[in-house]
Amino acid sequence: MGGYAPYKELASQEYNDFVYGDFIWTGYDYLGEPSPYHTAKSRSSYFAPVDMVGLEKDKFYLYKSEWNEDAEVLHVFPHWSLPEMQVKKSLWFAIPLMTKPNCL
Repeated sequence: MGGYAPYKELASQEYNDFVYGDFIWTGYDYLGEPSPYHTAKSRSSYFAPVDMVGLEKDKFYLYKSEWNEDAEVLHVFPHWSLPEMQVKKSLWFAIPLMTKPNCL
């Protein structure tokens, strides 16, 4: 498929028997190619599942849950565009969560 978000790529593999695998350009972020942020003050890529200092991003756990059948994975995280005002209201409010388990 190419050029789509990882969850779309992995979904296409589940539902299409003719799709054999996936290709990730890089496993770690690196200096250079700051797209789609060419106009902002950015100097590194943001495509990889692991950032430049080795911290695992949310999509790391997405790949881990799909590719590693031996490990049980449950990664819970808030939606990336959660409005800031919603967070500041109270400690006791519902936050929409996204999950990608392989152990249920």
